[in-house]
This record gives sequence, C-alpha cells and structure tokens, in this order.
Amino acid sequence: MAIHTFTDEQMQKFLKAVGVGNKPDSKGGEFSTDQLRKLIQENNGGQNWPAHTYDPQVNYAVDCAVQTAEQDVEFGEPVYDEEGYLGEIEASKKAFGPR
Repeated sequence: MAIHTFTDEQMQKFLKAVGVGNKPDSKGGEFSTDQLRKLIQENNGGQNWPAHTYDPQVNYAVDCAVQTAEQDVEFGEPVYDEEGYLGEIEASKKAFGPR
C-alpha cells in the first residue's frame, strides 16, 4: 500500500481533483491509499471522473485512490513513475494551456 506525503496545498489539490472540493480544515501529512479512499467516500467525492492536476504526486495519489481494492488485487497498485506523470502534465499543458 502506497504512502502519499502531501503539503497542505497538495491536499487541497487532491480534494478538488477527486470531487470533494475545498476543505480548508484538511491539512497535509502522510496518508495511505486506503485513508485517501476513505476520505473521498466520507466526503461524497468520486462522483465524477477525477480532474487532472499539474502536480505529479497528486496525480499519482488520485490514480491510487480511485482504483478499487479489487483492482489492487487483480492488477496491483499503480507504480509511481515521475517521468511518466511529468510527460502527461506537459502534454496537458500543450493541449489545454497553463492552469
């Protein structure tokens, strides 16, 4: 199970990306994938496809958190590939411009 370390700002990006919205009381720290999944469920997030951010660590945490536990068993948890995430971000910037 991956451990995700967020700053306060990264936590807010994560929450917005998964559809929870802005929760100023949510601070950064270390979170397991299961803790992030629980946070999404408890706050009625995950109703829509997650949004992309320009932060590779946040995007990785989103990928882990939205994958189901059954998919973890079948496929394994996603692996953090910083170059891959940075490539996706650069492609998104070219397609959609800076955010």
